[in-house]
Amino acid sequence: MDNKKYIESAKKSIKKGLSVDDLIKRQIDAFDALNKSENLLFKTAYDLLFLYFPEAASLIKGKDQFINMTKKINEISYDEIASILKIDSESMGYDLPKEGKDTLSALIKEIDEIEKTKAVIEEKIENIMQKEYPNLLSIGEPILIARLIRLSNGVRKLSMMPSSKIQVLGAEKNLFSKGRRPKYGVIFSHPLVSNSKNPGKAAKTLASTISIAARADVISKKDIKDELMKRISKISKENQNGNYKG
Repeated sequence: MDNKKYIESAKKSIKKGLSVDDLIKRQIDAFDALNKSENLLFKTAYDLLFLYFPEAASLIKGKDQFINMTKKINEISYDEIASILKIDSESMGYDLPKEGKDTLSALIKEIDEIEKTKAVIEEKIENIMQKEYPNLLSIGEPILIARLIRLSNGVRKLSMMPSSKIQVLGAEKNLFSKGRRPKYGVIFSHPLVSNSKNPGKAAKTLASTISIAARADVISKKDIKDELMKRISKISKENQNGNYKG
């Protein structure tokens, strides 16, 4: 085989080995990279606000309130911020000059843009799953499902995993550390687990549901969304009643 034919054969082989899962993995990588950047920018912006008005910074709860409060920092005075938060306007903080406030505004604007980009990526991931993995998508939390696909290296491998493995995907680094084995990994971010009074058992059932959905999407190709939603609804009701039986 001459060099040209060898190159063409290699190209075809590489192309054949790629799948929609590779696209999903790159999308979630981009989402996570944006998350890291956003968290770093948020910490930097918070530290700057703390320098300016420490009493206010310590009372602001959540990213949304912080962004709304500081995106127009050049137009808001100590008195206005204090009035909103019901605190004394006589701050012990540093009187930021315009340059400092401009920097804070720029940071908030950048965080805002990152949030918009993350929303676009999440929408694209959801669109891909709607076409390729509708059963998995019916479980909800497309970012979580994409992250599981990333960690398992593809939906086919995810479908072949025991639910006990799916339950702790993302927690592998802790498996060999001292202490108790973790009950869950990234699956904890699903509201059915994070809001449960018994997250360990909720994670176990959710992992089993994800396994069933993955097998249906890549093996049987059957629409089992109704069955999956019944399982999800059962977990939700048992969580609300506080009598989760696993």
